[in-house]
Amino acid sequence: MRQPATAVALACAILAASVIAVWRGPSIAPGAPTAPDTPGGILGPDVLDVADFGLGEILEGDGPPLERFAPDAFPAAPEPVGVDDIPAPAGGPVDFRRYPTPDEVVAFTDQLAAARPDLVEVFEIGRSWQDRPVRAIRVANEALGDPLDRRPAMVIDAQHHARELISGQVALYNLWWLVHFYGTDPLVTHLLDTRVVYIVPIVNPDGAAIALADYQAIRKTANPTCCDDDGDGRYDEDATSGYGYGTDDVTVYTFDQAWADAHPDNPFQGDWRSHLLKQPERAGRFTGALGGPRQRIAPRDQDGDGRSEEDQRGGTDPNRNYDWFWDQGVADLRSDAFRGPAVWSEPEVVAMRDFLAEIETLATSVSYHSGIDLILYPWAYSTSAELPDAPMYELLTRKGSQLTEVNGFDGSIRTWIARGLYGAAGSSVDYIYGHLGAFAMAPETYGGSSLTRIERLGTTGVFSAGQSTAFGFNPRQEDILASTDRWNRFSLYLLAATPNVELNGLAVDGDDVVVTLGNDGVLPVTLAATVSLAGGGEREAVTAEPLHAGQVALRFARADLAPTGNRLRVVATLAVGTRPHTVESAEWTFSLLQDGTVRLDAGRVRPWVDLSVPFGGWWAGDAWNAEKYRCPPGRTCPPQIFATPPVTPNPAVPTLTPFPSATPTPASDPPTATPDGRAVGRAFLPALHAPGR
Repeated sequence: MRQPATAVALACAILAASVIAVWRGPSIAPGAPTAPDTPGGILGPDVLDVADFGLGEILEGDGPPLERFAPDAFPAAPEPVGVDDIPAPAGGPVDFRRYPTPDEVVAFTDQLAAARPDLVEVFEIGRSWQDRPVRAIRVANEALGDPLDRRPAMVIDAQHHARELISGQVALYNLWWLVHFYGTDPLVTHLLDTRVVYIVPIVNPDGAAIALADYQAIRKTANPTCCDDDGDGRYDEDATSGYGYGTDDVTVYTFDQAWADAHPDNPFQGDWRSHLLKQPERAGRFTGALGGPRQRIAPRDQDGDGRSEEDQRGGTDPNRNYDWFWDQGVADLRSDAFRGPAVWSEPEVVAMRDFLAEIETLATSVSYHSGIDLILYPWAYSTSAELPDAPMYELLTRKGSQLTEVNGFDGSIRTWIARGLYGAAGSSVDYIYGHLGAFAMAPETYGGSSLTRIERLGTTGVFSAGQSTAFGFNPRQEDILASTDRWNRFSLYLLAATPNVELNGLAVDGDDVVVTLGNDGVLPVTLAATVSLAGGGEREAVTAEPLHAGQVALRFARADLAPTGNRLRVVATLAVGTRPHTVESAEWTFSLLQDGTVRLDAGRVRPWVDLSVPFGGWWAGDAWNAEKYRCPPGRTCPPQIFATPPVTPNPAVPTLTPFPSATPTPASDPPTATPDGRAVGRAFLPALHAPGR
């Protein structure tokens, strides 16, 4: 995070004067030990010690808000570097240089759909408690390739949790990138020609609107009937207002003069606590954290009971409301991780459930969050349940650590959720992996300091420190692109890894017709190919082992086939350990000509392409298995998952030599049908760096 500015402006003096007027608390001699009878110790009752709370309590919100901790409690995120040339739209409702409202996101997606109706279709999959649309955007080239409902699918969602603004920006940037670079970037073009992507940029639009305008720390939905927080028989009648993004909570600290003079810009360094002369005291909430006028935000007692903000809006944690061990979730309605009054109680979550159920070919899923920098994968509900695909998760997320070491950030740490972060029953990632059988991940895209600004009163030892939950969970607006670009790389990698099967070649070889099939994604599929026979019936060939990013040649006796009207049907089944299911099906028809060749009558032949090239290979090397990439800070390092990358192309079944992606060619003698000439021949991503740079 950028160093907060030091100011002696009139506004600062007015603020400090107002604070000093209400100052109270015992004096403490510089360097003196904390007196046993000092309430709250040297930091006093208004500033808490982060060591007294668990990581889960802080991130989930069961602990105090970030503003209540010392200014140095949370490490600053790295200063972004080398980000000046990151592409972004210019102007418009979403430009990735500020956090848009849900209405602006609707306008942005409408604009994309209007500009590229050939690629983009917008669906309203549900309505929120406050009647906002929950939208899904489908991105694919429908005119080229198989019907969309038979293509492998990936789902990207974000902002289950209201205050995690950057997560929605990551999903929107994924969307914009795919649409903007289709037709000019070979990787993007190939992916949208062969796969279908669904993006839900804001699962919780009510919460998003509240976080921006009224209460930046809100995590939950705006369920108006679930939660009487203060037990007075009324709901949400005393909620925070006016404390949205761009405001902060200010605390005043008084240091001895020598320390203040030695650290005029930032006194919160080293053993700063020993230089306090008074216990810190909160001055209240103020506007102006992003610049502009500073005005105090007065707390309001809206129900006249003598208390303020004791009955917040909503709500239910939507990422604890899915039907995956929901009954083991948090039942305390005052908790920010409250599971809800019933499973599927939230319309936003029901919208996601019904939407996901319609995607029969769902292969991969990414649900973006924020609050810390981690790549998370199942299980969230258990530290000990069997994880059938643990090696594949390890390999994919290890590559994620490599891809996210960019723009000044270290590579993101990867971990099994319950082992490396906290336990969470009823989560979307567990539901999608466990119930729907798709490879699902939930990256936490950003975590930083809650500190917004430090201001000194003239040349005195009095400093005011502003803090904000929103700044701890989200980068400053000028740094949004550094994070969206970083995680776009991971999204593209997972989309490329999503299995996709093509007919790479169809030719006569002696007495056989040779069908060459290729999976250009690295996630494993088993293939079942059936060919109609001249005398009726079908003949089936099934791959013996899952196919990763490679080809297989299947042979059918030419004598069994008819001169015309032969139908080839291929079904690809995702080789996932929870629920194997069809992720792609395709059909072709062909004829056998008298000159001994084969003619493709329906469907197309595409050359096999190596999609690993833009990412520097499918897998990260051993250097990315260092503890810094798999051990979350402040936690016991989870048990290491050992994984050996599958050889690509897979040698367990008969395969043909893969062709270099720079000059892809058909896998056999050229078929009569002309293959689609699009190729993936250049690296989209900048050169990858060595770990730990």
